[in-house]
Amino acid sequence: LDARDAYATHDWEIIKNTGDALMGYTPGTADLVPRLAEDFPEVSDDGMTYTFTLREGIKFADDTDLTAQMVADSINQTTTLGGDVSGFIASYVDNAEATDDRTLVLHMTEAWAVTPYLAATAPFVPVNPNEFAADELNQYPEQLHGVGPYMMTEHTVGEQMVLEKNPYYWDTEGAPKVDRIIIRYFADPTTMGQAVETGEIDIAWRILGPGEAVRLAEVEGLEQQKINAPALRYICFQHELDPISDIRVRQAIAAAVDREAIVDRVFEGRVIPAYSTVPEGYPYAIEPFLDQYGTRDLQMAIDLLTAAGYSEDNPLVLDFWYPPEHYGTTTADVFQLLTEQVEETGLVTVEAHSQNWATYITAAVEGQYPIYILGWFPDFVFPDTWLFPWADSTQSAGLGLMYNNPDMDDLLTRAATAPESEQEALYHEAQRFYAEEVVTIPLFWEPEYITYREGVSGVKIGPPFEFMYAELDVSE
Repeated sequence: LDARDAYATHDWEIIKNTGDALMGYTPGTADLVPRLAEDFPEVSDDGMTYTFTLREGIKFADDTDLTAQMVADSINQTTTLGGDVSGFIASYVDNAEATDDRTLVLHMTEAWAVTPYLAATAPFVPVNPNEFAADELNQYPEQLHGVGPYMMTEHTVGEQMVLEKNPYYWDTEGAPKVDRIIIRYFADPTTMGQAVETGEIDIAWRILGPGEAVRLAEVEGLEQQKINAPALRYICFQHELDPISDIRVRQAIAAAVDREAIVDRVFEGRVIPAYSTVPEGYPYAIEPFLDQYGTRDLQMAIDLLTAAGYSEDNPLVLDFWYPPEHYGTTTADVFQLLTEQVEETGLVTVEAHSQNWATYITAAVEGQYPIYILGWFPDFVFPDTWLFPWADSTQSAGLGLMYNNPDMDDLLTRAATAPESEQEALYHEAQRFYAEEVVTIPLFWEPEYITYREGVSGVKIGPPFEFMYAELDVSE
């Protein structure tokens, strides 16, 4: 829950509901709007500095006045303290500077066109200096008195969190309609589904999965929305570890994967095969994995593995890790099918390893696993969010990939700083290079479902995948 460290979807959801960033989105849309900033930033002629003016009178929930220096300190500490999100921010921001109490200047590492969207992410939510020390991260504060619509007053990790209205919230027009939000955590989709069905909870969100969501859609007294904001499931590689460091091994796995079989056999057609990390509907999206490896090419996989020196007598041994429940109960089924597909080459033996999420994600992002499965949601509505986190040498370390290719860094930078007329060709080239390098292997796009009881209104979740609790209301 430290905005200087957190880099997971639910973490950001809590941080954005107990805090506010420089920029944000109109709830339920991808329309970028000023939040803590009173207007869009002023940009220098060279694109290297962005100047934000803060609104007057913003307070934290403990009645502490917000200053530009506090915002600057929070952003700078994001990189200096080396938390999980540090690589993401360090790739874009050199440093933040407060020139007076209300003026904040971001000095960028390049002339990034995406900067206003970047300023809408959770690392640009200022932390309360009374709760977060300048010299250390605080992942589990007892309370959160941020500048957002709610404050966190209770939290039992893994069980329950209580949010209450912030009495000093600056946005009087957007003030919460519900005084108290209780967030409960469930071990599996079935238990959560039963809880919303029986009225134990009012809203079921995130871990339901397509199967349980389809069942609940038929239950009387429940409403449901299908959220088409893209959720990607994908295979990760730790590029510095053998045998994954051999590009032929990664390409062979990419050729052996049959996404269509996964979609049909595991999900009965309820997800979409992913042949790119940039989803349809985003600017400049193409499908380079389909172009390079087809829907599946087992012979290509065999040829690549043979060229890499593997045989039936000397098979490739893959230590493959996965979290059995974190992405719903289907994760184990997906993993089993992937194992069958790769082993069908006759040249691979998969050593399967599962681990509970808390242990798994820590080990994964520290680079301990050679091959593993993760999910991804967009940080902002721009193609950079589907390329940089894995392919940029600074950011990839934060997800445990350790991918480092100067040619890719240069290509991504040129695409993200080019005039709009040149961006399409560069982003297409970057996606094709990504598939050739097999930085990761995209598997499928999974829609999210939110199920809620009749009488609940204000459920607005748009392309940025933000769920703002202040919009919620409950009829009497």
